[in-house]
Amino acid sequence: MRVETRIPRQGIEYSVQEVTISQWLVQNGENVTIGQVVCEVDTSKGLLEVETPASGTIEIIWHNLSQEIRAKELTADGNFLTTIIAVIETEVVEKSTISVPPKRKVNVPSAAREEILLLSRNEGISPEDIFAGITKGGSVEKITKEMVRAYDATLKTSRASNISSDTDKIPAVYAARTIAAQKGVDLSLVKGTGPEGIITVDDVIKEPVHLEEKKEPAPLDLEFEPASVIRKTIAWNLTLGYAIPTAASKELVSGMGELLTFKKRHGKRFQELYGMPYAITFPIASAIVRVLGKPQFRKLNAHTVSTVQELIPGFPCLVYTGIKCRKDINLGISFNDESRNGESNLKIATAKSLQGKSLKEIAVALHNAMTGAEKGKSEFLSDWTFILNNVGGINDHEGHSILTGEVTPELTINAITAELNIGAIDKDTGKATMQLFFDHRPFDGKLASSFRQAVYRELMDNVLQKLAESLY
Repeated sequence: MRVETRIPRQGIEYSVQEVTISQWLVQNGENVTIGQVVCEVDTSKGLLEVETPASGTIEIIWHNLSQEIRAKELTADGNFLTTIIAVIETEVVEKSTISVPPKRKVNVPSAAREEILLLSRNEGISPEDIFAGITKGGSVEKITKEMVRAYDATLKTSRASNISSDTDKIPAVYAARTIAAQKGVDLSLVKGTGPEGIITVDDVIKEPVHLEEKKEPAPLDLEFEPASVIRKTIAWNLTLGYAIPTAASKELVSGMGELLTFKKRHGKRFQELYGMPYAITFPIASAIVRVLGKPQFRKLNAHTVSTVQELIPGFPCLVYTGIKCRKDINLGISFNDESRNGESNLKIATAKSLQGKSLKEIAVALHNAMTGAEKGKSEFLSDWTFILNNVGGINDHEGHSILTGEVTPELTINAITAELNIGAIDKDTGKATMQLFFDHRPFDGKLASSFRQAVYRELMDNVLQKLAESLY
């Protein structure tokens, strides 16, 4: 049996139009096991791992790593890109096993494996998640097809309890129904974009009502204060600047393979020597600090307050970089008015009603304000760009995050909590603890291109080599 391998839709931001395969981690004709990571996909927002849907011999279809794959063309269930990147020949596998932590193997006969793959295709659930659901809570040594069918019945029962009979009649893929139930989305109000109007996962995610129950948005209760010339200049540049991927540059993304290779070669030694996990963001952060010290790039860091630490001797990293302002949450609200000859019509405001609120509540409140005109509200700010000061940096560090009318609150939350957190390694948690200024937007778009190239050269020519030498 030949099982097709496609790139999963989950993990790719809605704004991404094309992706490319960064590298294959297996050779053509190699034996693979179900759930094994076989390639890495560059989404321009980060790397996405692709796992095999079955065990067998892999035949790589997509060899051209530079050729773009359309991210908007999806399968009928909305869970995968339509492009087939590989095919798994399952007949050659004599014995199928799936490894799960902690180094425990469970036998999966071919009949059970086929049931898992069938359930995966029908319900839009990964084989790995199905496997985890069946083996959860016990030391299962062998999975039978009866166990898979029993798990399928459990899913259907759970679905019936979460979705009303009326809603169940609306055409929607299972994954979309699940998300709708979790987020409180009324599927009758969602327009399906799938074949014959079926509702996909993206349709539910794009629907703003899922972030909050249908109730009147509370007023922002804004208190305005004068904005300095520096703050106006920064806000203007933030508004006009180009978004930069967390990998720092196009050149850096293309060199990500070298960073991953370095991790495979030296990651274990790094942890043994320094007692914390190695992350590819560490050498990136160190390269950035070195480049920021060069005279031609100091302008990029002119209006920030930074803390530099050497968590590892000889490799300084920015612990945080941000425009220092008030400790409470305040909003730099920049009106997009290009007729002011390069000056930003900036208003600095403290939103009293948002004090002490969660990031989700803040994003929802601002989204309601930006879309309020549709409901006749006076706080219509659809043409404004919100720059959230002191929101988005992790570990309570100051930082900036962008929220515009074209970005949904949920995507903003995901970006703030995941994609914008690139940085140095925390000695206690082993996690990234830095948010750099280019995580939101650069201060000078023209200079930023040269800066990214300089970071890439510093990383490849100096930092990686010196780091490798320090480990041995």
